[in-house]
Amino acid sequence: MNFEINYITDDSIIEVTMLIDFNWPVMEKAVPKIAELVKEHNCHRILLDFRQIKIDLSTAAMYDTPQKLRDEFTKYGVELQKLKRAFLITRVDSDAYFFETVMLNQGQTFRIFLDRALAREWLQQPWSKSG
Repeated sequence: MNFEINYITDDSIIEVTMLIDFNWPVMEKAVPKIAELVKEHNCHRILLDFRQIKIDLSTAAMYDTPQKLRDEFTKYGVELQKLKRAFLITRVDSDAYFFETVMLNQGQTFRIFLDRALAREWLQQPWSKSG
């Protein structure tokens, strides 16, 4: 399997661990499983653990990702704007900041983290428009 997706009962968080380098076909396979857990548990907090993989997206692909994700989640009856996503990576660079900014500019609640505990803490905080 290219990823692991689990519902963490104690924290009411869906955790997605990517085990293969990120690309769109992998996300197309992951989204239905994520959407299923969102609906099954009425859970809108998602921890995306991408620390074990390489993310190699062009600037154009990063820019297109929010809309592609919105379209894909809509197919499964989930509104992406209702999800709060913590993006856990190993290092933050200009591409990571650009990706986060693109997500936020598209009205998505999305934030990058280097620390797992901080990411989980942020996901547990009350929801706000500013993320």
